[in-house]
Amino acid sequence: MPTKEKEYVKLIAKASIEEMQKYDVLLCTTAVGANPKLIKASDVSQIIIDEADMCPKPHCLVPIIATNPKQVVLIGDHKQLRPIIMCIEAAELGLDKSLFESYAHNHSSTDASFVMLNEQYRMVCLAVIYNATKKMI
Repeated sequence: MPTKEKEYVKLIAKASIEEMQKYDVLLCTTAVGANPKLIKASDVSQIIIDEADMCPKPHCLVPIIATNPKQVVLIGDHKQLRPIIMCIEAAELGLDKSLFESYAHNHSSTDASFVMLNEQYRMVCLAVIYNATKKMI
């Protein structure tokens, strides 16, 4: 890579790190959670993974291992959709089971807390919107 391009790449990386350091909360995908710029820019204390029931184990583990947070929150419903794995061999090796599902079935043998909600709040919100507007969204 030519010198000017290297300087540009370093300048962009430095600017990215400086920008991320301005915030207390950073939202990103699990793949970006191991980005060296993100790791340099932040001291991650908590990771929240939404739809964790559909996220393959490696996708969840990457940001957890890369950042070593104090707390990890996995959100989802292990009784609904599982990760979509197209390779039969990978599925047979267990990649079709999410980290969330593993904890849901084995939470008593870990230090993890597992809480099932008694009420699905998203559907309640839809019902409130439906009742308020008298039409389906």
